[in-house]
Amino acid sequence: MCTLIYTWPKSDNEGKLYTYSYVYMYPFFHQRWALFVPTPKQNFNIYVKYDKTNNQWKDVFYQLNSAHQKNRLSGNESLLLGFSNALRYYASSVEEKNEFINLNNDNINFLILKKIVINYLNQVEKTDIKQLQILLGITEAGSNKQHFHYYKSE
Repeated sequence: MCTLIYTWPKSDNEGKLYTYSYVYMYPFFHQRWALFVPTPKQNFNIYVKYDKTNNQWKDVFYQLNSAHQKNRLSGNESLLLGFSNALRYYASSVEEKNEFINLNNDNINFLILKKIVINYLNQVEKTDIKQLQILLGITEAGSNKQHFHYYKSE
């Protein structure tokens, strides 16, 4: 009954019943916009080039996102979420400048992201990836300012 009174159109909710239902319902069931995830501040690209791409850059993140958008039941959501979270952690741990990343990088967020990319490519290609190059593109959503981070394996 409290739910019915609480959700009834506001013009009719001016009596004692609404006041009593409000005291009960508001702390438990009221939703505010702060409940929802904020709009992302950055857009990402993960360009990869390796021995099987014929010297062409492939945007792995875009391909995975497109596959997920095309078929929401394909099981790509977990992969996309893993990539997205790793990218956000990495982007928050680096300066907004272009840089070349050495093999002995000590940024744990980059090492995690690199491992995710390598494992994903090994699974997709069903073989070990050789001569891997990764180009991470980070674009600020409001200003379209871009910066890139480049990694090349031996």
